[in-house]
Amino acid sequence: MAVPSEQAMRDAGERLGLLEAGEPIPPRLRGKLARVVEEAALEDAAEQSRRDQTERVLTPLIDAYTGLVEAGVPVEAAGRIAAALAPHIWRANT
Repeated sequence: MAVPSEQAMRDAGERLGLLEAGEPIPPRLRGKLARVVEEAALEDAAEQSRRDQTERVLTPLIDAYTGLVEAGVPVEAAGRIAAALAPHIWRANT
């Protein structure tokens, strides 16, 4: 991963209350703030990946349920069918 920008480290330091606005980053904090910014970016990427996976699983389930209900299948039966499909859709999309 690339070294975080000066501004990203400054913003992190200010949000964490380690720096005042406009204050230069002391050498002793530079590595810590770089690590904080890098870890935050990794967490954001992991969270986005989880959201994408959830969407890949939920979209076909919602579409199947909605299609069944619109076709006149009773709501309870459509829910049971969607529940039965869920493990198959999960495996296909993970």
